[in-house]
Amino acid sequence: MISWRNLLVLVLLIQQALFALVEIKSFFPAGAQQGSQVDLVMDGSNLGLARKILFYKEGISLEKMTLEKKKLLLSFKVSADAERGAHPFRIIGDDGLSNLRYFHVAAFPEVNKTANIFSFEKAQKITVPCTVNAKLNGRQFDYYQMDLKKGQAFCASLTCMDLALSFVDCQLELLDKDKKRLAFSDDSLLLKQDPLINHTAPYTGTYYLRVNDFRFSGGNYRLHVADSLNALQIFPAGGLAKQKLEIFYDDQTSHNRELIISGREGINQIFIDTQSVHALPYHYSAHKNFFDQEKGHERKDATACESIPLAFNGRLDQAKDMDWFSFISPKDGSIEIQVLARELRSPIDALLELYDSKGKMIKRQDDSGSLDPKILTKVKKDTTYFVKIRDFTKASSLRSVYRILIDYQKPQLSLSITPSKQRTHQGQLLNISPASHQLITFNLKRESADSPIDYQFNNLPKGLTYKVLNHPEKSDKIPILFTLEKGTKLGAHRISAKLSNEESKLGNYSENLIMLMGPNNKEYRYYKSEQLALSTTIPAPFRIELVKNPAPMPRFGSHTTKIRVHRNEGFKKEIVIKAKSVLPGLSMKDQIKIPADKNEMDYSIQASSSTPLGKWPFIFNASTSIDGKVFTLSSDPHEIEITEHYFDLKMLQYTLNRGQEREITVDIKTLKTPQFPIKASLLGLPGGISSTPIELNKLDEKITFKIAATDSASFGYHRNSYVRFEFQDKGYKLNQNIRCNGTIYVPKPKKKKP
Repeated sequence: MISWRNLLVLVLLIQQALFALVEIKSFFPAGAQQGSQVDLVMDGSNLGLARKILFYKEGISLEKMTLEKKKLLLSFKVSADAERGAHPFRIIGDDGLSNLRYFHVAAFPEVNKTANIFSFEKAQKITVPCTVNAKLNGRQFDYYQMDLKKGQAFCASLTCMDLALSFVDCQLELLDKDKKRLAFSDDSLLLKQDPLINHTAPYTGTYYLRVNDFRFSGGNYRLHVADSLNALQIFPAGGLAKQKLEIFYDDQTSHNRELIISGREGINQIFIDTQSVHALPYHYSAHKNFFDQEKGHERKDATACESIPLAFNGRLDQAKDMDWFSFISPKDGSIEIQVLARELRSPIDALLELYDSKGKMIKRQDDSGSLDPKILTKVKKDTTYFVKIRDFTKASSLRSVYRILIDYQKPQLSLSITPSKQRTHQGQLLNISPASHQLITFNLKRESADSPIDYQFNNLPKGLTYKVLNHPEKSDKIPILFTLEKGTKLGAHRISAKLSNEESKLGNYSENLIMLMGPNNKEYRYYKSEQLALSTTIPAPFRIELVKNPAPMPRFGSHTTKIRVHRNEGFKKEIVIKAKSVLPGLSMKDQIKIPADKNEMDYSIQASSSTPLGKWPFIFNASTSIDGKVFTLSSDPHEIEITEHYFDLKMLQYTLNRGQEREITVDIKTLKTPQFPIKASLLGLPGGISSTPIELNKLDEKITFKIAATDSASFGYHRNSYVRFEFQDKGYKLNQNIRCNGTIYVPKPKKKKP
């Protein structure tokens, strides 16, 4: 007898087999210097299927890939002009793409941590500047020693969480030659949970850095020691491409510089100089910038601005500071007031308030799903409004910068994909085999954009086409069937989507992949993109065919489709079939399985009262695993017509004693008349109660069934009975299961008196 633990392990192994793509668990080192070549050792699963690498950015190339003792040995070449920071990549396997990982690029010479640097006496000596690749083991502390000159400014920082390999909450400590603490960092505004220390050496001589994991769990990290301070904040934190900026290195030190910033609308990551390890967020937009004039802290002192769209820029740098702005709305409509502060790595916990021209508060917002609040409201033409911002805790500093965007709400369209496993980014990609289809059901988000949408996918590889399948007009699920021609080679690409209709021309595909989870299922790191990763795999060992059933499916009825697979010679594996449709109100088995020794199986789908009427496409996915490779193919679309149901039923309450037979009557309302005869079976009866099917050759207002109860029939009130009708109409065999909407009562037997 199999235990529940073994059964659970078996279920997990089966689930893993159906998602047996290459998985990258960890690799070392996690980065390299610009203009260098580095060898990596990678751990994971199914690494024997790895063939190529899909890099999301320019500047890194794969020079070598070999498998040795279940580890993947890689050699990456990094160009001298490769962008600093995280470079997302995936492995291209025979059957598709791996999970997403980051490879980090820095400007400094790189070294690996030496062994047993667990004390001051064994500290590893490093030169400045440099980057150290290392791994913490549990409760250990790592020690580093460096020599600095008096007055030398430097920045020491760690990349731990941003590696997104494991939850490593590192702490960084700077100590002097006498082992006394000079500075300490656990978290930092710029790097979130990763620490950063900007410091100036007070003497010439030896200094120490100590690294440990706050949770003592261990994991990879990269220690950066730069020979200059890293900028922590800029003001203004947004605007146009050419901007004069005030750059902050701590709460007191800053200097001014004019930068030309390249990027796209939204938040971009910019490096202040060539020696910066960490980028700063900058919000690029065409909103006209206005700046707080620091006239006072009351509404009468508000900085007056022109009509929207506009951006307010300021900082809360005085005790209990609060800033006021005013604007005039040029037309009636709905506006959005969005604060950007924490997203720009400012310490502000913003409290946002909107007032009318008489000083009456219209709305107040603290958080809106994040620490940056947003207000949505309606405004009237040629009316003055006031905006007030302050820190919720009334804190202030020179780095407490903010940016407030005000504009009329715009129609929005966007597509996304739900991960196939909760709280992961598994399944948010497209793997397709040559000479096959692949169905992707996208989530559609639309705001104030109700007209029909045109969908266009760009950057498609040669041989890949797509078709938007018919779906209900207001559906937020969009089925798109991709088709890849025969003979396409193994490869990978990133495709984009453009959505447009009468209200909006700016819709796109977007993804927000969860890269790192922490305690209590909290999400710590994301990857945001507007491109979908796509892999053209090796050919699948089978193909799928539908033996199409042209019969319609009435509401409350079922429809059966025969699934047939054609196997390559020698392929004998179980194939899992799943029906796919965006229609509401359908019920079906989650999956059926075609055994290794069979080639076809019937799949039944049922419609309900909420299933939309009309002709709709149904897709059937077929999945199998062979030699560690997983293939999923989608069928051709099978169009099934959903029609109105034929009957409505109503039944009163009937009492049936144990051991008794009787007749019950069901009221029937005929909505459409099928061909006769009609077979009617009373089903859904409780245990111990049975009924004999009847044949109807005409339809009256009532139908009568005989029911019988055994001596052990279940007593109580039973309300689950339904009638199954089987008939023909227009030459098609149809059926319907209609609830009786009544009760059969079986009394509890009375106890006999002694």
